[in-house]
Amino acid sequence: MQSLALKLINIHHNYKEIKALKGVNFDLFKGEIHALTGDHRSGKSTLAKIITGDEQKQSGEIYLNGNVINSFTPQSAIAHKIGMVYQEQKIIPSMTAVENIYIGRMPHFYISKKDKQRMNSECETLFKAFSIDINPSCPVHKLTEGERQVIEIARVISLGTEIIIVDEISRRFTPTELNMAFKVLHACKEQGKSVIYITSNIDEIFKISDRVTVLKEGVRRGTESVNSINRSRLINMAYSFVLNIEGKQENDKLLFLNRYDESIIKDLPVGMILLDRVENILLINPAADKALGMKDQKPRNLKELIKIFKENIRNEIIEKIESRELSVWNKISVDNNRFIKLKSYPIFTESGDFAGIDLFIEDISVDYITKEYLLRAEKVASTAELAAGVAHEINNPLGIMQNYIELLKLKKRDEEDISTITQIETELNRIVEIVGSLLSFSRVKNQGKRVLNINLLLDEIVMLLGYKINSKKLIITKKYRERDILITGQENKLKQLFINLIVNAIEAVLDWGKIEIGINKNPGEDSVTISISDDGYGIPEDVRKNIFTPFFSTKMTKTNTGLGLSICQHIAEAHNGLIIFSSIPGKGTSFSVQLPL
Repeated sequence: MQSLALKLINIHHNYKEIKALKGVNFDLFKGEIHALTGDHRSGKSTLAKIITGDEQKQSGEIYLNGNVINSFTPQSAIAHKIGMVYQEQKIIPSMTAVENIYIGRMPHFYISKKDKQRMNSECETLFKAFSIDINPSCPVHKLTEGERQVIEIARVISLGTEIIIVDEISRRFTPTELNMAFKVLHACKEQGKSVIYITSNIDEIFKISDRVTVLKEGVRRGTESVNSINRSRLINMAYSFVLNIEGKQENDKLLFLNRYDESIIKDLPVGMILLDRVENILLINPAADKALGMKDQKPRNLKELIKIFKENIRNEIIEKIESRELSVWNKISVDNNRFIKLKSYPIFTESGDFAGIDLFIEDISVDYITKEYLLRAEKVASTAELAAGVAHEINNPLGIMQNYIELLKLKKRDEEDISTITQIETELNRIVEIVGSLLSFSRVKNQGKRVLNINLLLDEIVMLLGYKINSKKLIITKKYRERDILITGQENKLKQLFINLIVNAIEAVLDWGKIEIGINKNPGEDSVTISISDDGYGIPEDVRKNIFTPFFSTKMTKTNTGLGLSICQHIAEAHNGLIIFSSIPGKGTSFSVQLPL
């Protein structure tokens, strides 16, 4: 388990009437490159300025290496080994690399030959440690832009910095020059330093970072390991594509357009878009509008239309259309829960002249995601059967071991031996309970309803999820108002419901987060309410109406199907119950399931 270098909890900051940060949580591990991304005015720079002391938090908590910090000033941030590489270079071209690194920290007004030798020696040692291939004595004006940026990073490192914040440095560099900076940042990570990499470039996130935190409108929308992220979902969470039209542009209608009955085109169940010779849009029918999810957006041409696709797909579509080829794309991701099939047909006049393009769009979201889900469900069922088989095999030696423990207890032992045997027996019984829980959950056949102890059911689920909970060092609080509350239901279905809710809470909180599980009888209603609450990033206002919709998801992970809460709702309703939630962005979420007794 990595140790925390920095932790920010419920940070608020306003610029007069503008709420820049609305209860943001953020953590940074030692030896980690953590990307911070989001749209313009999402709060990225404000959060960085609070860490460097350029701005003061108005409320919230800051922990540095486990110690409480009231707030930073620029001087105290440097003293605490926090440094920042800014967007604008602060390089003096007429000076050498070593002089730029030591600027403001020269030992004397007059630099002696001995001082220069010492500074050069220290600089060479620094460059070697961080794989920087630059001559310290070289004048900066002779260096490339990428090499100058490396000098900026080296200056921050030379201060003994342990936390390095890098703010949007990529905008002025070629990929080769940027790779030089990445090489140095990776060397920092290998030496145990922590890097906060602020960027709006999605490709850079996947290239350099270990984790990514998404901010949107001053609220943390999520924090995930980069290895588990779905790229399209990350883009959808972080950025808003707004296409504005400044007045209508009159386009010449193609001659062939008169042959179409526009009412028929508009009523087609398949999406259809007509482009003219220069790729301006002449017509978009409602089916295409719905499949692409354009809502109030009115793209004027092909390039504006395909902005919602990934860059590689955009380039391929433009290339194929400009080559006047008949082309088919069987699966294109539009956003985090929509897929389309796209066909491009070039249109020619009777004389063979190119007249335009017909695009046909088919929404295949349900078919595609259902197939994926059924495939995963089949794998899960097979895994459950395998788990049951393994559990049965484990049970045999466990039974033998328990018998031997009982035999050992029959003989007279000293206190130390008795204590050791008791401890072994306790741990062995715990293993038996875990295997028993695995066997119970692995039953793939449908069960009838029976009387269940909801308290024991939740305790069993928490034990099953023990590894996930312990790996994030979470604090689980159980608030059971009454013990031994009995309900009637299908055990495996209810386990699935509460596992989904608790896993969602685990994924929503940062390390050392808090989850509360409550059970409360409702007097006079003959029902019980089970609540799962967390202090995670909350559910944004704009997506709340969709969270129970099948295949809708706000998560960035590749494996998420967007079916979890939909299934939870179905299970609750099948037990004559209901599921509701409340959430405050930046502070947490609480799901409540009400079931009849």
